[in-house]
Amino acid sequence: MKQNPAGQKLGMINEIFQSINGEVNWCNQGSIATFIRFSGCNLSCPYCDTTYAQNLIGFVYQFFSHDLACRVLEKHRGVENITITGGEPLLQKEFLIDFLCCLLQKTIVKVSIETNGTIPIPELDRDIRCIVGWVIDFKLPSSGAYNEKNLQNLPNDVTDNDWIKFVIGDREDYLVAKNILNKCDYHYNLAFSPVLPRMTPSTLLGWMLEDHLFHVVLNVQIHKLINIK
Repeated sequence: MKQNPAGQKLGMINEIFQSINGEVNWCNQGSIATFIRFSGCNLSCPYCDTTYAQNLIGFVYQFFSHDLACRVLEKHRGVENITITGGEPLLQKEFLIDFLCCLLQKTIVKVSIETNGTIPIPELDRDIRCIVGWVIDFKLPSSGAYNEKNLQNLPNDVTDNDWIKFVIGDREDYLVAKNILNKCDYHYNLAFSPVLPRMTPSTLLGWMLEDHLFHVVLNVQIHKLINIK
């Protein structure tokens, strides 16, 4: 059993690796980043490509928040972008916030946090919020987890760093997403992402052009196109 230093939180981590940001976030798509994949998810989407991280019990590493910050910065020297993904990071909310505090004490980096939108996004201290951008992966009908009430979970302190990403698996998903945008006045960056290969980017783009969704970004997962993690 690891000893808890000074009340730090213990987190369950599936993997840590370097790659490129294959999807939209405030660090920019295509930028090199260190990825921290949290273990555990409260959903089981049929198109999930990281099912190995869904089980919180199936973690690979245990870290206290300070130790994880040291590990990332020592093993990945010069890192400017960190992407926290899962699983669902907000299942370990206290550990996540503690880790961000430890990270901020050591360096200034850009942190992108990917979340599925089913858990309320916590308010962060101003200093931490300045280095964090949220990417909310809003679930549509084909995910099996659609609930329009999840819109209430979005952060109140939205910034230019934040994105809402709608993962589009079929025409119904697209129409639901478009209806949400028509009804709501969001100040987020917005993206539609096709579920590859069943939804082609060209088909989705055609619908977006037809409906004049010029304020929405087409998000294609470039890491899958070039066959990397």
